[in-house]
Amino acid sequence: MKSHLHFIWGLIAGFVLLMPCGVRAQTYALKITNTDGTVKEVNLSNLKKITFPNPNMNLFYKNLTSESLTLTSVRSMIFSTPTGVVSAVENVLSVYPNPARNYIQLNNLRIEDKEIKIFNASGALVKYNSTGSFSQHVDVSDLSGGVYFIRVGNRMLKFIKL
Repeated sequence: MKSHLHFIWGLIAGFVLLMPCGVRAQTYALKITNTDGTVKEVNLSNLKKITFPNPNMNLFYKNLTSESLTLTSVRSMIFSTPTGVVSAVENVLSVYPNPARNYIQLNNLRIEDKEIKIFNASGALVKYNSTGSFSQHVDVSDLSGGVYFIRVGNRMLKFIKL
């Protein structure tokens, strides 16, 4: 849940940073790349708002249409500026539910992410999984309650096992 909040706050910060710089909003775009490789580019001047009801991202347009994307299918989101400078929200590794009881779901795994390692608070490796997709379901029912760290490639997350 916390990583989704970081993701959402990153998007909000992107909007806040983009708007006050004196360039009209119509020159900004949002480029969404899905895990299947498809790309959608949205002109920000056409957007009314973006919401993030778990597990989706909803785009509401000024012409009163809308569309919903599943966050697990989004690989990256890039806000572009007219100068070519980008603010990227890309490959944000997330884990939910957190805290967890029986399983965790890891999202936004990269192609180069080959393994998932889970360490206890003392640093001992307690679980190892191979990855096979951009989203990974991991059974943690055999772990005792406590704080754990997940390492995927060079990225690390914390989760709590109830």
